[in-house]
Amino acid sequence: MFGTRFSFLALFCIGMAMHTYAQYEGLLHKGYEGRRQQMFGYYLNELKWDADSLKALKLIADVHEIAVRNGDKDLDAESALMLINFQCDRKMLSEKILRARIDSFIDVAKQRNIKWLEARMESLGGISAFRKWNNYELAFRYFTQLHQILPDLTLDEFPEKQICYYQMGISYYNFNDWDNAIKYMKEGVPLTPKFKNTGHLRLILNTIGLSYQTKGELDSAELYFKQALNAKIGEDIDKQWEGIIKGNLGYNEFLRHNYEKAKPLIQADIDDAIYFEDWGLAAGALTNMAAIYLNENELAKAQAHLDTARSYITLSGQYKRLAKLFPLMSKLYLAKGDYKLASVYFDSTIIVKDSLARQMNVLQILRGRQRAEMEAKVDLENERAMKTMQRNFLLGFIVLLFPFALYIYFQQRRKFLQQQKIKDLQLEKKHTELEFATQQLDNYASRIVEKERIVKELEDKLDHADHSDFLVQLQQSTILTDEEWVKFRQLFEQVHAGFLNRLQEKLPGLSPAEKRFMVLAKLKFSNREMAAALGVSAQSIRVTRHRLLKKINLPEDSSLDELVGMI
Repeated sequence: MFGTRFSFLALFCIGMAMHTYAQYEGLLHKGYEGRRQQMFGYYLNELKWDADSLKALKLIADVHEIAVRNGDKDLDAESALMLINFQCDRKMLSEKILRARIDSFIDVAKQRNIKWLEARMESLGGISAFRKWNNYELAFRYFTQLHQILPDLTLDEFPEKQICYYQMGISYYNFNDWDNAIKYMKEGVPLTPKFKNTGHLRLILNTIGLSYQTKGELDSAELYFKQALNAKIGEDIDKQWEGIIKGNLGYNEFLRHNYEKAKPLIQADIDDAIYFEDWGLAAGALTNMAAIYLNENELAKAQAHLDTARSYITLSGQYKRLAKLFPLMSKLYLAKGDYKLASVYFDSTIIVKDSLARQMNVLQILRGRQRAEMEAKVDLENERAMKTMQRNFLLGFIVLLFPFALYIYFQQRRKFLQQQKIKDLQLEKKHTELEFATQQLDNYASRIVEKERIVKELEDKLDHADHSDFLVQLQQSTILTDEEWVKFRQLFEQVHAGFLNRLQEKLPGLSPAEKRFMVLAKLKFSNREMAAALGVSAQSIRVTRHRLLKKINLPEDSSLDELVGMI
């Protein structure tokens, strides 16, 4: 009885082993392009970030085992790639360790001349640095190296070429670098792979269209949106994408003021977004439709669309969409004569836009800091190499001559490093203070310019007689209060050191208002922008300018640049 059970167990284990072998036998000795289709399925299902970790690790171990057993070094490299991809997706190890492993694999791929592995590792490094580690400059470094490799690979050798160009392009797109986004994505347009369509062609075409749309090149945007509309993937995905792209085409027509063409396209986007429960997309399309109804003075329809859009924004959590919704709410309540609510939404618009601008500034500053750190690291490595060579020479000299030189050398080296560290810390502190001051000064300036722009738009669009009280209230609202002026002046002194001292020396009799005028003139503010900043009328600014010109004996037609240039 026992022997029978043992036999059945042995046969079962042999059968399972043969099944495992048969499952992966199709991968053996096929080369990268030969096993690409089967491997794509594994990455898409068993190895995706939310898949069962134990099953994923068993898959990787099985592929590694069968590769080693059959002497397939190329497949063994694939199993190593699967493992590091798995570790990056789940953040199982620190950024430092994962970066070291990726760089090590890139070196191995270069030594063995395995181009597909080198390209895959550069791509993995770029994606991980961008999405997982928020190390943007490192991501761009990986992508730059990837871009240099891709021309050497044919589409048959490396079917992911199009995906890689999309990865590079979307990274620049996320930093509002529209020109580079267009450049890299256009290189990927003609490279649709032969295997199952992953939809990257449609992503590329749509993103190129969005980039041109943002640049204001609407004809080019329309061309790429229409190409994206014709790029088919699968029935359900096609229906969803059809609504998205029609919405983009509709917004194109809105920007051209072709509202009758825009309405059915945007409505298609709304309907599909609601059908697929994409509440953020639905909110964006509803906001665009509301803008059309506002321009056509259909206030009830505009109100209904804006209210629905706001509820969808809450559902989606995509609060950045409020930057488009709040200005329309302000415009709606102005048209209804509710100036209090119009003012509330006007203030909310400035707050949301300022918040989004700050987020982008933080990203840009972080990337700039990362670039500086990377360049400093390279310089440091070169410096270390140079110092190592010098040290070796000195050590040889010391060994040959006398031990006393060794003592002198280390004393001098320690002193040099201490001084260098002090200088670096001082320089870093000054750089950080200047960077922060510049950012704060820019924030003040952007608030002032935004207020002046919106006031001017309202002046142009509203009947001045009917809304004069509201416009005067807006014009006289002060952005730079007395308390803020002290902070503003401190920031100005940090960025433009010595300007106020030179102003005092050359023109000692200036009033506080004239000094403020000169500070804002140095920042190249227009009369309207100065008025918006100080909460006074444009006439007051002109009077101050006239008094200044008389004090320093300059003709009336002198420019602000000439006035500031005297200091």
